[in-house]
Amino acid sequence: MKSSGNQVLQNILKLILAYILIILVGTSACAVLYMIYTACSSIVAGEGLSALSFSLFLRGVILVGPVTLMLGGVFMCFYIIRHRLHKAVYISIYFALELVSWLVLIPVCMNLYASAQNSLQQPTEKRHLSPGYFRTDGTKILFYSAVRENNIADGLCIDTAGRADNETNVYTFKNVKAADSYTGFADPLIQKNVRMPRAMELVTGTFGIFIAECHAAYEAGYLTWICYATMGLAMLAAVFLTAISKWRLVNVIIIAGNIITVFAVNITVAGGMLLQNADSFLKNSLGFMPKNSSPVQLIFNITYFILILIIGIISLTKRDISKTGE
Repeated sequence: MKSSGNQVLQNILKLILAYILIILVGTSACAVLYMIYTACSSIVAGEGLSALSFSLFLRGVILVGPVTLMLGGVFMCFYIIRHRLHKAVYISIYFALELVSWLVLIPVCMNLYASAQNSLQQPTEKRHLSPGYFRTDGTKILFYSAVRENNIADGLCIDTAGRADNETNVYTFKNVKAADSYTGFADPLIQKNVRMPRAMELVTGTFGIFIAECHAAYEAGYLTWICYATMGLAMLAAVFLTAISKWRLVNVIIIAGNIITVFAVNITVAGGMLLQNADSFLKNSLGFMPKNSSPVQLIFNITYFILILIIGIISLTKRDISKTGE
């Protein structure tokens, strides 16, 4: 009996330690990538990269904190599946950790971001393109031989646009203003080699929407944030699906599908991209809803949590009955 109690205590400590490591490693890795990517986007060809910026790293930590705290719960479900920690005591610890994340740690991240916004601002200085490199601009290939103050340049232009005689137009230019930036990058040469693939841009853009919605909900008041944070409650329900199948890989796939569904519905509903008319109707009908909150989001999350909870209880009951019959 004593040995069993010690084993439970060890598993609880491992569960807590795993959660802390997941958050620390995930946040640090994302912050480093943010620091390097932001540093690369602000340099021009021929200029050395100064990627180690504590200010950018700290900004990255505060910015991605809500995302890693949210995803931390997903990886905790995978950890529970991997180590078969399906007892009520482990589920309770998981719930406690996730409630702390959504009700305490994520608001702390948003408070830190608001208070440090001025001191940790992303560099906005416009950079001048460096001379001596070929760059493309639509159908034109530009070579800047000199770039002076106010970004005034001399150079050569090769216009590859089709002409009636099928010849390429080549000409020199002087005192022409060079472009200041290229879709977030200071130099198109850097952009060509560093810019994220489309799929990655879609993922980061989606998380960007989540971060923006988090800040908007929190700034509207704590009750509005509580309503938005019911997304975490719906995601918490995933833990009841960690033993729905005998095969752990199937459980992982089910958990992933559950989280993606909850996340997608919440950011689209909260952002007014889905069921906007129903949201407006319920806001007018329910006078007690906090400012800027989404009744549809609140109803969906609570209903989803109850539904998954019932499914999980039924699954565990069937499993216990089958074991008893054996």
